[in-house]
Amino acid sequence: MYLMCIRYPEDPYDRIWESDLGKRQNFLVGVAAGTERINTTRNIAIETREYPPVKVMQTAVVGTKGLLSYRLNLEDFPGNARAYAYLAEIEDLSQNETRKFKLEQPFIADYSNAVVNIAENANGSYTLYEPSYMNVSLEFVLSFSFKRTPDSTRGPLLNAMEISKYQEIASKTLKQDCKFLISVCIRENRYSGACIEETQQLHMLYQMNKLLTILLFSSKFCKCIFLLV
Repeated sequence: MYLMCIRYPEDPYDRIWESDLGKRQNFLVGVAAGTERINTTRNIAIETREYPPVKVMQTAVVGTKGLLSYRLNLEDFPGNARAYAYLAEIEDLSQNETRKFKLEQPFIADYSNAVVNIAENANGSYTLYEPSYMNVSLEFVLSFSFKRTPDSTRGPLLNAMEISKYQEIASKTLKQDCKFLISVCIRENRYSGACIEETQQLHMLYQMNKLLTILLFSSKFCKCIFLLV
């Protein structure tokens, strides 16, 4: 049982993953009846875009009665955000079993009508599927739920989620700012190897003279939660 936070080196981007077992006021309350925890020791294929840690993806919660719901407070909100749901089918379903569900709350027109079938969307079990919700408006109190579709035999499953608040930054980035960021990343590479790809991207943008905006997500504005057993 991992009660501590998970971060680098398990997470190449050094995000701080916080367990839902860390109980505190207004943190992941409003849990639906029938919510159960599951886990696996099998490896999870996470090589897609966001690379959540394997330890995170090896645990999940399942809504055995057809509903998963939580409520939590988001620090420094309301605001616009980027949100990810990290999903992997970590139960062995028989041929006549299916797991299909929809985002019921909050209702987002472009997303709530989409049916999630994790194993189908990820092209197999024990493989990451990461639907994203880009530039969504969220309030200070976030209530969210996933609901099983009528033709599904299994309830919704959630391994983890990530919410990052968009922060407004200066519209102009000077060359010396770019040089400073590159030097910081180079020093970081020497000690931890945590941002090699970011350094290469900064070099390319600087050489092309097209560095206009850099989005920086600090741990203060990024909340990563994994559902732990």
